[in-house]
Amino acid sequence: MLYKNVELYNVSELVKDDNGSYNMLRMPLNVENGMDERGRHTNRYSCGVEIRFNLIGEAAKIKLRVPEGYGVSRATVLFGSIYSGWQECTKVIYEHETEIVVKNPYDRESLKKITDDNNLPYDSSLVRVMLENTNVQLIDVEGDVCPPAKEQLPEKRYLAYGSSITHGSIGLEASNTYANRTAELLGVELINLGFAGSARLEKAVADYIADRKDWDFATLEMGINVLDIEPEDYEDRITYFIDTIAKSNKDKKIFCIDLFYTHSDFVQNGKANMFRDIMCKTVERLGYENTIYINGLEILNTPLGLSADLIHPNCVYIPKMAKNLSEIIKRNLTGEIK
Repeated sequence: MLYKNVELYNVSELVKDDNGSYNMLRMPLNVENGMDERGRHTNRYSCGVEIRFNLIGEAAKIKLRVPEGYGVSRATVLFGSIYSGWQECTKVIYEHETEIVVKNPYDRESLKKITDDNNLPYDSSLVRVMLENTNVQLIDVEGDVCPPAKEQLPEKRYLAYGSSITHGSIGLEASNTYANRTAELLGVELINLGFAGSARLEKAVADYIADRKDWDFATLEMGINVLDIEPEDYEDRITYFIDTIAKSNKDKKIFCIDLFYTHSDFVQNGKANMFRDIMCKTVERLGYENTIYINGLEILNTPLGLSADLIHPNCVYIPKMAKNLSEIIKRNLTGEIK
């Protein structure tokens, strides 16, 4: 969506908070209301949210804050696909009003040459203020700017739904999610619909994804946040999720991912393998030509890839996950991905 000549990427709606600033909702309020309580909360996290613009004047000011009780957050500034210099690359956002000032890089021509020579997906003139995977609120934007042009962006869009693993917990940096690293390897845009602790496979979310027409292929990570439910309930939820999205988007590939290596694999009679079996059989039973089942162990299959909570991938292994996933996607999107 557009706000004061900047694009708020991966934002569907702005809702004013009691403090006068705006919550940036990744899914609209009517969809948020159909989620579990925690999902309604994490829909307002800035996972995959970017503030994008072209500088016309000398500088632009982005005014942000973190809601009371959230501590601090961070923003990362890029020029197209290239991270800005170390002095201005990472900005801390506080509970009080925080200004992020973005100026033109000192050598725009060299950045353009690097971008063109290496066929990087984003135009180097495009400023991308990438927000962290926490709750960041927008106060205002100042400066002579204009929104991105279509030719400044990748041609294809990849939608990723999932848990905190998709959301990027323990990635330690906003761009270091397996979904974002996968998008980088494929040269595509990412629409990150990761919901920390709250990917509960709600019908409202499935309906919303099915109705969106701005993505070219999708991954649906389904499992880790619903290990507390019964197998029959899991089958019902993923059946609705896959069926609803696949039948409305028969021209798009949908990759259905179950559980990555996780704590349940350490426990006798854990549900992980049971849920993997249910996912595999459900995709086969539904029989859509555009759905591809991916066993999560094809992407992360070792405890060495986990952090100490035995759920979240560690930051070292995330690029390996992206490599594994991107290779699977490429095999199934022959001719559609460069």
